[in-house]
Amino acid sequence: MTASTPRDAERMFREQGFSRKAAKIAVAGMRSQGAFVQKPKQNFVTRIFNALKGE
Repeated sequence: MTASTPRDAERMFREQGFSRKAAKIAVAGMRSQGAFVQKPKQNFVTRIFNALKGE
């Protein structure tokens, strides 16, 4: 089970038969463990700086 967003994860739990409250609790636990951490967006200056640094 892989979900890229908390909403997708909650929907998958609901499809598996979990109650709405249980799905929300499970997603909150996944969130606290860092399951949905996304890469921060870069502005134009940061993108150029990282390109010059070689990242």
